[in-house]
This record gives sequence, structure tokens and C-alpha cells, in this order.
Amino acid sequence: MSDGGGPQPERSRLLSAPVVWAAMIGVAGVGTAAAAALPENVAHREVYFNIRGGWMVYPLLAMLVSTLLFIPFQRARLWRLGRPVDVSDRPGARIRNLIVLGLMQHRVRRDRFAAAYHLLIFLSIVNLFIVTSILAIDSEVIEPLVGEPLLQGGVYKAYSLYGDVSGFAGIIGVLMAFYRRYLDKTHANTPVHYIENRDRIKWRENWTDHTILWLLFWLLIGGFVVEGARIAATELREGHESWSVWSPGGWVIGLIFNGIGLSREAELWIHRVFWWTHMPAAFAWLTLIAFTKLGHIFLAPTNAYFKSLKPSGYLPYTGGDLTAEEAGQLTRETFGVGRVQDFTWKQLFEADVCVRCGRCSSACPAHIAGQPLSPMQIIQDVKAELTAVGPRVLEARARGTEEPVGSLIARVTEEQLWTCRTCGACVTECPVFIEHIPTIVDMRRWLAMDEGRMPETALAAVQNIEQRGHPWRGTAFTRTSWMEEMDVPQYDGTQEYLYWVGCTGALVERALAITKSVVRLLKEANVSFGVIGAQETCNGDPARRLGNEYLYQVLVKQNIETFNALGVRKVIVHCPHCFNTFRNEYPEFGAKIEVIHHSKLLDHLVKTGRLVPKRPLGQTITFHDPCYLGRHNDIYEEPRDVVQATGARLVEMPRSRSRSYCCGAGGGNIWMEERKGRRVNHVRTEEAIATGADAVAVACPFCIQMFEDAIPTLQPEEGRRIKAYDIAEILELAVIDRPMAERRASSASAGD
Repeated sequence: MSDGGGPQPERSRLLSAPVVWAAMIGVAGVGTAAAAALPENVAHREVYFNIRGGWMVYPLLAMLVSTLLFIPFQRARLWRLGRPVDVSDRPGARIRNLIVLGLMQHRVRRDRFAAAYHLLIFLSIVNLFIVTSILAIDSEVIEPLVGEPLLQGGVYKAYSLYGDVSGFAGIIGVLMAFYRRYLDKTHANTPVHYIENRDRIKWRENWTDHTILWLLFWLLIGGFVVEGARIAATELREGHESWSVWSPGGWVIGLIFNGIGLSREAELWIHRVFWWTHMPAAFAWLTLIAFTKLGHIFLAPTNAYFKSLKPSGYLPYTGGDLTAEEAGQLTRETFGVGRVQDFTWKQLFEADVCVRCGRCSSACPAHIAGQPLSPMQIIQDVKAELTAVGPRVLEARARGTEEPVGSLIARVTEEQLWTCRTCGACVTECPVFIEHIPTIVDMRRWLAMDEGRMPETALAAVQNIEQRGHPWRGTAFTRTSWMEEMDVPQYDGTQEYLYWVGCTGALVERALAITKSVVRLLKEANVSFGVIGAQETCNGDPARRLGNEYLYQVLVKQNIETFNALGVRKVIVHCPHCFNTFRNEYPEFGAKIEVIHHSKLLDHLVKTGRLVPKRPLGQTITFHDPCYLGRHNDIYEEPRDVVQATGARLVEMPRSRSRSYCCGAGGGNIWMEERKGRRVNHVRTEEAIATGADAVAVACPFCIQMFEDAIPTLQPEEGRRIKAYDIAEILELAVIDRPMAERRASSASAGD
């Protein structure tokens, strides 16, 4: 998933790990310089002071290492049940993802509050691990070899200060996490006024989620108590308070112990008790890495490395060429994923990476609208199925017996699978880089191709594609109806561009005006282009997203044959779904075409002076980012620049750019009924209306249908309604000065 698309909250460098780490190291550096300037240069501490049996640390360490190796190995056996997938390509890009996305926590920063406490906790843990390791190396290696410790004098003071600063950072981070977990009712980054039922954002948690935080809090507080008791019993009583101030946390606690009149024996007792509870608790907390979501410390950066390097709009299929079945070459037993072992190993790995933070679901348009879909729950259901069925599959494979089927689809539920819009909001928000859409569509493929189960209206659309080459049943138009009374050039291979009109652009009445606007603008700019009319057929996007991979592949090959026969090299499209499919998915089938969305081309034509707005519109317009243009293909600025070039004042909806809220049409849902919750397009239209704009601009024919479906319901008074236009229609008004009503009338007449 692209993380780009204009200024976003996650790009704040103030929350970057290197900056915070540099600040903490800087504190230690200042401390070192100050300490070196002091006359006292023998500050030190006794290792295992007041402790007998300190050697027990090493057996516990051995047990910890064994556990951290054994448990992940057992889970890895389950991951390997999945089908193979290659992640060896472009190692340089993958290493960059590991560092920038994984270790530097780029995606975590999309939620600033969570980023702040996550970073504080992360750096605290890492730094305290370093501090502990330095102490162990100094006492067990350096001092025996050299004869004196490294940690003395100024070095010891800086070391102490660095450790305490790290501890303070961890405590602040944990307290912020407590607030988010127990007091913040949204428990997500979605603005409160968009959530009608806040309780459902309070994600289901198991006891380990609480244990991780509370045990860490105890370790951080307990560490300061141990330090404070030691300082109270030694440095403060022996006249070395100048050493103690370099351990500010322990120094304050030591002063309190002395101030309330504790005897040295009592301080030593407190030190022993807290040391012997602190040390085993530290090993117990580290052991949780193997058993709980704390394992994301290692799994998340690893998944960043495994992350797909394709554009997020690309939908993979590892089942091969399904059209080979006609030649008897198909060897695959199933076409989709109906059993957990039919996933790829990467998809199974992702199930264990999930930390149940709920960011994906809090961003999901269907979930926000109260519909039965939680991307987080789907991934958790896959994990539960893997845990329940995986060991039995391993046993069956070892014995050579039939593998268990399990209950994957029943556990996930068909209702969730068909509610998904494939909009990518979940993928964009996931801080551990889980790619939900391929997992969901793989299960749709099993339902559609292996079981023949699909919502009735979706099935009708797919059948119409099979029979007529488009999904629009009952249309009164043909692929050439819109051309009547227009001088539209036919593509013959001599023009620079093929203008691909698409099914919706040619066959849905409202979209005809968009198609005509694009043609008039191209002609106004003297662009060399042509159309192929009846030779067009569906690009296959609806079939693929609805699970019929076979039909998709048939359409791809048919269209590529058409492109090759006509010598097509450059294609203009105004539908983001056509754009995404041609640009990101056709190349793996051998297509060699350059695909340009009309928003980018129109922006270029305006900026190069080939289209000159002559009539400033003076309206206030808000722009809706289509999912397959913005999130999936990182095109955000060009359509906005087109709108602003008309003299309109652009206002943004709260959810825009990479956080744009879906119109509700994607994933084939434009052909399905919404039976539960609110309608997604109503939620989005309310956001557009709330801006006070005169019109909402879009760059997708599906989006404009969804807005125009919702507007009359939400604004019954026709004279006060917000208008919905494609950016081409808006630009044409400013460039050609042709009244919108006249163009609408001429478009409608094409169906007479």
C-alpha cells in the first residue's frame, strides 16, 4: 500500500524514532561531558549489591532464549502449510521497507497519539535492554579481563542518567497507553463525530493484552524502587549524593526512604524483595514475546520486508492461468481459498502479525456505517482457524492421509466477505502491514468458483458480463449510443491515444455526460485520440473483485488481443477501476500499454496551456478521492489542481486523500444490496454536505452514481441540493462555457 498522497499526519518528523533516540543520546552526552568536568571520578556501583544467588539470571536467560526460539519455530511450521509465494524480488526495496516502515514505524505515525506512546515505549525497552547488556558485559567480561570496570566515574554517571531517562520515557508511554486503552472511548483515530456506536470500537481483548502493559508498568516502577533502595542504603548514607543525582529517579525515591526514617536494614529488605520480583518479572515479560501479540516487535518489521512491492491496487492470484483448463493443463484442485492451508504462507504469517489494534476496522467504511464487516476480525478468524486446524493438517501430511477441511468460511462468514469494498482503507492504516484485500478476495474466489455461491444481484452482474461483455443489466444504451450527433474519431492505430470509454461511461445514463465532456476537452486541446466503440468489452475488474477469476482472465486476454491488433500503446481512461486494472494487473498477462487517468491528462493540458479556463466558476467545491485513484494509485493532487484551475474554491472533507471515505461502490458492491447498517454512500454524502460546498467533484463514474443516489434522500428540497460533477464536467464549464443543463440534455437524448 502506498503511504503517499499529499501531506498526511504520519509524516510528522517530530515523532520519528531517530529524532527521539538522538535526543535521549544527547542527554547522555551532555551528562558525560558534565560528569567528566567534576572532580569526583570514582563514582561506581556494586553489581549484585545485597543479592545472593545472582547467578540464577543465567539459567533464566537460557530458558528465555529457548522459549523465544522454540515457540516461533512451532508457529513457523503452521505458516509453512500455506502455498508458496516469492518475496525474494528487489531485496534493496525490501530492506528499505524493513528499516523505514518497520523499524522507524512509519505507518504507526498515522495515529499521532498512538505513535507518541508507542515510540516512547519502544525506545525505552530498547534502551533499557542496551543498559542491562552493558552492565552484564562490564561485570562479566571487561572487569575480569582489564581489572577494573568501565562503568565508573563520568562514564558511570552518564550511563545512570541514560538509564533513568529511558525509564521515565517508558513510564510516560505506558501511562498514555493506559489512557488509550481504558479511558479513550473511540480507541481509534477516527473522529468521534463519525462514530455512531463508540462501544464497537472498543476491540475485544484477551487477558494477555492487559498483562503486557501492566507488567511493563510494574517493571519500570519496580526498577526505580530497586535503584532508590540501593541509593538510600549506600550513596546517601555514605556521603556520595553527588553520584546519586545522576540517577534522578532512584535519587528521589532514596530521599523519600531516608526522609520517612527507614532504617538501613529496611531499605536493604525493600531492595532484596523488589529485586527478586523485578528480575523474574522481566524474564516473564520477555517470554510474552513468544506467546502474545508482543511478538510484533520482531514480526512487524519482518512483515514490512515481506510487504508486496506492487501498487496496492494490484490483486494477486497464485493459481496460475485458469484458461489453460481448456487445454487440459489445469492441475489446481481449488480456485480460491476454502481451507486455511489454501492461503499462501505469507497470508498465514500475517494472521500472527496482527496485534488487534483495530485501526483497520476503525477506518473501514462498512464497519463505520454499522455493516457486518471487521477487517481485524477476519484476520483474527484466519489465525483462529490456523491454530485449530493447522496441527491436524501437519499430522495428515506426515501420515499421507486426507487433510481436514476445517470451517474457515463459516468462521469468517460470507456476510463479511461480500460486504468488503476493497477500498484499501484497512491496508493503508494497518501499522504492521497486513494486506487484507487479497485474503478476502481469495475466499470470495472459493465461494464464487468452487461453491457457486454469490449474492444474487452480484451474480446477475457477472452473468451479464459473460453474456454481453458488461455488468449493466437493463441498460437502454449501446457502446456507441453516446457518440450520436458527435464527431468522435475512431481509433485506427495512427492516433497517440486510445480513449477507453468503459462499460459505465457508455452504458449508464449519468456517465454519458462525463464521457462527452472528456471527448470535447480532448478535441479542444487537439489531442490525438480515437475510440473503438463496440470493440470494447469489460476490463474484468468486477469479475475479479467478485471472485470470478476465470472470467477475468478470459476478458484480459480478449482485451490484450484487441490492443495488440490495433497497435494500442497509450490508453486514456476516466474510470479509476479501468485505470487500476489496465495499469497494475494487465502487465502480468503481457500487456504493454501506458495508461493515463483523465485527471492527470487534463491537469497536464491545463498546465501546458492547451486548455485555458476562460470563465471562472466562483463556486465552492469539495473533492472526493476515489479509492482506486487515490489510495490504490497515489493520485491526489492532479484532480484538485484541475478543480482549482477553474477558479473554484476547494474545501476538503475531514476524511480525504489517503484517509478518504469510500463511496460504497467498490468490490462489486455497486451491484449488491446493503441490508444492515447505514448505506456507505449516505455517510460519505453527509460529509460532503457538511462542508457547505456548492458541489462535490469526483473523478470516477461509480462515485458520481453513489453521490447522486444519496443526495435526493439526504436533501429532499431539490433547489438546495449539493451537486455532483466529474472534474471533466467542471473543467468543460470553465473552458468551453457550455451550460451544464444543455450537456445533460444532449447526453440523455442519446438513449431516445
